[in-house]
Amino acid sequence: MADSQFVTRTELKEELTLFKTELKAELGAELRAEWRADMAEMEERLSQRFQGGLDACEQRMIDTMRELLDDRETRLLNAFYGWAEGTGQHLRQIDVNEASLNTRVASLENRVFEVEKRLMNLPPTA
Repeated sequence: MADSQFVTRTELKEELTLFKTELKAELGAELRAEWRADMAEMEERLSQRFQGGLDACEQRMIDTMRELLDDRETRLLNAFYGWAEGTGQHLRQIDVNEASLNTRVASLENRVFEVEKRLMNLPPTA
């Protein structure tokens, strides 16, 4: 624009348009930079908040799974213990019965042996 005192309306419009364009460019760059900084800060805060929440949630899930596994393990061990107790009693009863049968068989063998001895000692019949 010329240094003259009077300005035409067209020149004024051109200057105003140029000023608007420069102002928009400067403000736009500043606003974009501020907006990007704000967004980065917000992203960082959200990331920290969610990461902390996710870490806590993950730890709770691990703790819950550990408790469930411990409970299952206890139930299995109790069930096997009960089965082993019953089986142990059954095997002890079988051992007692086997000992009793062995005694009876030994007694029968002695009786048969005694009968055989008598039969062998009989005088021959003519």
